[in-house]
Amino acid sequence: MKPDIIRANLNGPGPFVICTSDGKEYKVPHMDFLFVGRHNLAFENARGGVVIIDPAHVVAISPAPAPRG
Repeated sequence: MKPDIIRANLNGPGPFVICTSDGKEYKVPHMDFLFVGRHNLAFENARGGVVIIDPAHVVAISPAPAPRG
């Protein structure tokens, strides 16, 4: 997916789920945790580590389900 298309699909503050071509799903809690560059997506995961993804491997972006409770 091209970076401009990724930006267009990130509507609202989040949370979002980014699905990649290898079947992994990454939850991004808020737009402040995500950087969309020309050649990479980078965001902080729940453990405080940084995940870097090639935008070409992003196959879907969807709103994350609301937490129950």
